[in-house]
Amino acid sequence: MRVIFAFENTRAVIAAEKAVSSRGVAVKVIPSPVMDSHSCGMALAADSAGACIVREILTEHNIKFDLYEE
Repeated sequence: MRVIFAFENTRAVIAAEKAVSSRGVAVKVIPSPVMDSHSCGMALAADSAGACIVREILTEHNIKFDLYEE
């Protein structure tokens, strides 16, 4: 299972990817899920094992996100 983190704008995606990657957590920039019409069109994907760490990092950096599981 993978977890998708969707964001309001591309600036947030870039900031999130930078923050998460700087901590050594693997994420991938992907198109936003179709069911998320409020996002900017880009999202981050993480495996379920890394999702908790990604969530903590984004919260520490005050980056708002929506969460989806596939």
